[in-house]
Amino acid sequence: MLAALFAGILYRTLPLVVLLGGAFGLFALVQLSYMFHALTMPQAPPTLGMPLLYAVAVSIYTVLNFAIWADFSTPATIARNAALGVGVAGWLATFAATALSIWWAAIELPFAAHLRAVAAISFFLFSSCVVLFLFRNRQRFHQTDPQ
Repeated sequence: MLAALFAGILYRTLPLVVLLGGAFGLFALVQLSYMFHALTMPQAPPTLGMPLLYAVAVSIYTVLNFAIWADFSTPATIARNAALGVGVAGWLATFAATALSIWWAAIELPFAAHLRAVAAISFFLFSSCVVLFLFRNRQRFHQTDPQ
């Protein structure tokens, strides 16, 4: 609940690109935490922080998703737009994960290699979010003042 409230505050204060990049980066960080645990200490029980981080990511993503669709809708179209937006996003994520799993099973990719590949994808996406965020701010700092 606190994460959802925090997402609402962030939505009112940060630019949309930063919000979406942050949510995307947070999911990549969650994925990395699970992958590093599975690759480095699979015999140890996972820490409570991993599912808590996932719950925070889902809460933030859900609040942002519904708020964004509300901003792009009228009272007459909000239900349809939010349902389609959230549904399509969820379907695409599930479809992509299932498609990769089926393909990797078909080529008999070992489970450890599967985990490393997913961790590499997550690390790339998380790093991309960080780089894009820093690059975006760098451009803003180097703009001349029009006054």
